[in-house]
Amino acid sequence: MNPPGDIAPVPELSTVLRLSDWLGTLRVRLGLRRSSYSIQPGLYRTGKPGPGSPVLVTANYKFTVDSLRRELAGLDTWILVADTKGVNVWCSAGKGTFSAKEVIRRMGKTDIARHVTARELILPQLSAPGVNANQIQRVTGWKTRFGPVRARDIPAFLENGRTASTAMRRVRFNLADRLVLIPRELIAGIPFALATFGLSILAAWIAARFGMRGNPLSKGLAMGTILVGAWLSGVALVPAFLPFIPSSWFTVKGALAGGVYGIIASMAFGATPWLIAASVVSSATISGKFAFDFTGSTTFTSLSGVERELRTMLPFGIASLAAAVAFAILGVVS
Repeated sequence: MNPPGDIAPVPELSTVLRLSDWLGTLRVRLGLRRSSYSIQPGLYRTGKPGPGSPVLVTANYKFTVDSLRRELAGLDTWILVADTKGVNVWCSAGKGTFSAKEVIRRMGKTDIARHVTARELILPQLSAPGVNANQIQRVTGWKTRFGPVRARDIPAFLENGRTASTAMRRVRFNLADRLVLIPRELIAGIPFALATFGLSILAAWIAARFGMRGNPLSKGLAMGTILVGAWLSGVALVPAFLPFIPSSWFTVKGALAGGVYGIIASMAFGATPWLIAASVVSSATISGKFAFDFTGSTTFTSLSGVERELRTMLPFGIASLAAAVAFAILGVVS
């Protein structure tokens, strides 16, 4: 429904994604130019909403908007898109860009009150850490309620009298949710893999000058393979088997996975005891580091917990790298 008189019409968001939208989704899943994947903040609509139609609030990360609008086929809704600097709902709430202040500002800029008389906002549940709903109601007079965790539950939520069931409130992070995040980490880590191979071959040539036996190229390739495998352990194995690896700290999960991998890989290459020790320690450290990076992709970590883990484990990581170098040297000269 287009507003009468001097009120500007509200642009419509299609509930059908085009090929370019799916390609954009693929691009951000691979971690390519994610920071520029956003839409203009403002007021949008799906279908032909009236003054009493529901108002859904979301972030201006385009992947988030696409995930929302494709679930609204056949529904007449208003969509208030906040300026979260192109960051998704959960992360922007944690960073403070998805806030009550921004929602209030966006309501004023879009003059939403001239389109809607129902005076109620439906906020995404994962915005709760950053949005003070009471502040919005106190300043604007609009009621607020939090919708379900996942966009696909919104039609049922609206049909159920705008009430979320227990299942809709539950945050899940199942195998499919975790696997879909791995490609981004793999793409981001390619420079590390290439640099590791190059430095491993260089180190093997230097070690050959100090008496290391065998072909330095094959030794370097073996070393590079072990270290790249440790990286893969942190970015792929840990997310895939996250619930089954002991500890709530990601660095410890990564270290355990990397340590086991290091034992198997170094023995498969026929390494000496000192070099096995070097491989295990370095693999555990590398895997732990990249597993820790995955904390930003989950919905059950907290900023304070991540900071505490970093402060505690960083000295261990530095000491482990020093120990790995010492073991490697002993393996070469012994």
